[in-house]
Amino acid sequence: MWAAAAAAAEPPLNAHINRLITAAKLGDVQVGVSVVDVKTGRSLCAIGADRGLTPASNVKLITTGAALLALGEDFEFTTRVHGTGALRPGGVLAGDLVVVAGGDPSISGREHDGKPTAVFDAWAAEIARSVSQVRGNLVIDATIFDRQVIHPTWPKDQLVRWYCAPVSAFALNDNCIDVKVRPGDRAGAPARVILDPPTNYFAVRNTCRTIASGRGRAIIHRLPGQDTLAISGRIRQRGRGSSSPVAVVDPIRFAATVLKERLAKGGVRIQGGIVIAPAAVDLQRTRLLASTSHTLARAIRTANKRSQNFYAEMILKTMGALAERPSSFAAGARIAAGELEKAGIGRGTYVMVDGSGLSRKNRFSPSQLTLFLRHMARGKHANRYLDSLAVAGTDGTLKRRMADAPAAGNVFGKTGHLRGVSTLSGYVRTDGGLLAFSILVNGRVLRWSAADDLQDSICRFLAGWQG
Repeated sequence: MWAAAAAAAEPPLNAHINRLITAAKLGDVQVGVSVVDVKTGRSLCAIGADRGLTPASNVKLITTGAALLALGEDFEFTTRVHGTGALRPGGVLAGDLVVVAGGDPSISGREHDGKPTAVFDAWAAEIARSVSQVRGNLVIDATIFDRQVIHPTWPKDQLVRWYCAPVSAFALNDNCIDVKVRPGDRAGAPARVILDPPTNYFAVRNTCRTIASGRGRAIIHRLPGQDTLAISGRIRQRGRGSSSPVAVVDPIRFAATVLKERLAKGGVRIQGGIVIAPAAVDLQRTRLLASTSHTLARAIRTANKRSQNFYAEMILKTMGALAERPSSFAAGARIAAGELEKAGIGRGTYVMVDGSGLSRKNRFSPSQLTLFLRHMARGKHANRYLDSLAVAGTDGTLKRRMADAPAAGNVFGKTGHLRGVSTLSGYVRTDGGLLAFSILVNGRVLRWSAADDLQDSICRFLAGWQG
């Protein structure tokens, strides 16, 4: 009798999905799967569903969802440029130029036709209408965030990579410099190093040489803890060269330097230096000279579809600023915790230390993720949230996955990968309605391709399920 009751209580899709897991032959790994019907809340699959696992970038589902709930989808990141002091004849500003940063992740080419300096150039054009010379300094007020730009649990050996870019309230080009190495005009000549945005901020040590033929490879490296680029190796004269984004060390000073350079190019010369304000600048008796805003909705779309860690962390710290300033990783996580609690996920039942999932300290169970996904799908931001996710066979990180029926166009998800971790959570649209799912795979030795294939097979099954 007890056995019959237990069998009856088992979610209806467990047996089939268990067979898919067995067939995947993943070896010694932990697999957690949760599938729920969004409309009814009925559990359709629960296999290791309450096991806390490393979610990798599936944490972005929490960060972006909590931001929509806490900030609202109409929220905008705004950066303002003010002038202090009197404006004298000839366009001479007798004070400072003050940038008040608002944590905007989108001051880049991402929304400006691929030109990283587009916002700064627009500011220069606007300011130049009234100001040609600034007698004082370029002051950066980035005090909305704290100065911990790198989370202490991020991988120390990968901080040069774009996905480990630092987090700062004033940021440019995802806090990366794009480096291109191209052959010189003749064999034996130094390789050409092109920086985008163009700037004198970086010191460049270039020992890479052009060769007439043979095997060539240009190596792009940033010295540890320094904004110095070391370019080495060899590059074929007829070769295409190499390109790589490199995360900066001092993001606020990097952005400020490029801004000062672009202002000068646009006709606004600053006589003084760059000052990073230690406290919030008093804006009374200042004049607003320029401003730029970008929407949270677009930022969330970039964070989820492209799995952009930098955007997720900027969103997290912006959330944190609702409660405390300067905001921090922890402050953002506390705001997220409040939204998770409203969804029925208690504090202390999970671990969330950053916004992107780059940290291995994060822990969520599949059932917690599907509970939050259902919460979002039933709320007022459901359409905006769903629209931010990658679509199978169509775009984002799922563009080349599940490109066939019935999953193509019907699976909306967030991928996640770290060494030994492969995850996929989101929604599946079926004839019977919308399902929320989470598939987390953790293992010391794990082939991403095999784990990804398992996730895809489960999603295909769900998309074709006639429930």
